[in-house]
Amino acid sequence: HGSSGGLNLTSYSALMNGGTSGNVVISNNGPGSYIIKKLRGTGSGGQMPQYGTPLEDSIISTIETWINEGAQNN
Repeated sequence: HGSSGGLNLTSYSALMNGGTSGNVVISNNGPGSYIIKKLRGTGSGGQMPQYGTPLEDSIISTIETWINEGAQNN
């Protein structure tokens, strides 16, 4: 992801710090997390990845489950 929008996805702590739009992960709230909205194309500014093939629904669901389960660093 680089650091577009101040968001850096190279480590857990960087992900949890969020970006210029604020937090992207809300622990225990996958559907409300900005990262899930962007991956599903329901967040402002279009679906991510912007210039690549969208992630498969199963991968997005796995990420959402991780967030729903507390988004632990494990």
